[in-house]
Amino acid sequence: MAAGLDFIFATDHASLRQKRFLPGLPRADWGQEPGCGGHHVGLLRNRRLFKPRGDFPRDFQAARRLAEFVWVPHPVGWYPRQRYGDDRISQLWSIGDAFAMEIINGAGKIFRAYDEWDAKACLIWDRLLADGRRVTALAGSDAHISEALGMVWTGVYAGACRAPSIIKALQAGSCFASEAPLLELQVNDQPMGSEVLCAPGAPIKLRFRAADACGIAWVRIIRDQRIVRSFPGRGRTLTEGGLTWRAPRRPGYVRVEVGAVDDLRAFSSPAYILPA
Repeated sequence: MAAGLDFIFATDHASLRQKRFLPGLPRADWGQEPGCGGHHVGLLRNRRLFKPRGDFPRDFQAARRLAEFVWVPHPVGWYPRQRYGDDRISQLWSIGDAFAMEIINGAGKIFRAYDEWDAKACLIWDRLLADGRRVTALAGSDAHISEALGMVWTGVYAGACRAPSIIKALQAGSCFASEAPLLELQVNDQPMGSEVLCAPGAPIKLRFRAADACGIAWVRIIRDQRIVRSFPGRGRTLTEGGLTWRAPRRPGYVRVEVGAVDDLRAFSSPAYILPA
């Protein structure tokens, strides 16, 4: 907690030995992140040690039966040299219609995380969303040294600072991935992660709030793979704004990105627009 985090899930690759040290920490819980079939799979509160068989799509579904929450870490590889090829990345389309994945990964970093790997992860994220997948945005520090703890983190709108409440919010997609800025998104008064039902032609109202101690530089609204509006933050520590448009006849999504004055970033999970 010295890193300033409200809650920590401690993971290891091939063991759950970390569970021994957690009972004395009131705001910590366990998980696991094993490699399987060219990707990794993240699990929170798995009932026993997960032993993957090496087939990523099947392992991902098996992990879901074992753990309360499952996600895809570093979906395109990680700094400084691990780059996934197109065949490996294409497996993301075979793990189901709704899942969570890291948009920012902090492996090997101690100051800022967002890099070319994360930029590519965002492009893949938008492609998945445009293809009708529902993909929750996460950030994982991937800290192999203590100095990297808290470098990136997932902000969660949970009812309480306890593992069950946090996992419930993650399951609902009520969260954002961040290096520093705080971010809130509502669409027709519903939070990020929600399905927003709208009759074609009906107004859709989006509202956001972004905050950062160094000041907000910009806020972008991304809808169906396009930046539809950018807002200048002008260095203010709190920026609020909104946008209204007419509901389309086809399903879609909307999400928000924030950049702080020091170029640290945050990404909201999407809200999903569905024709009523």
